[in-house]
Amino acid sequence: MFALSCKRGIIVFALRCRISLVFGVITCVGGFLGVTCGSLVASRLRLYTMDSDPLVCAYSLLAAAPFLYCGLLLASRSLLNTWVSQQCLFLILLIIDK
Repeated sequence: MFALSCKRGIIVFALRCRISLVFGVITCVGGFLGVTCGSLVASRLRLYTMDSDPLVCAYSLLAAAPFLYCGLLLASRSLLNTWVSQQCLFLILLIIDK
């Protein structure tokens, strides 16, 4: 779809707006869910250990690495799989931003 919409390296304006909208929605949803989940997990772990904040950050960074790799790997093959991988990456990475 992207290659069909390009003409001599210039992206059609409507497609560029659509890509920006999808990226923005994914970022906002991932941010909201990630911060909410990170706060909930850290507050529940605080009952067991006072180091819950750094532990949540460390484990979410470890969990996000495969999604980053898959997103970069799939970018040239499938746009839908790239968007899904990017959503998972943002969700997990924004857990540490609580």
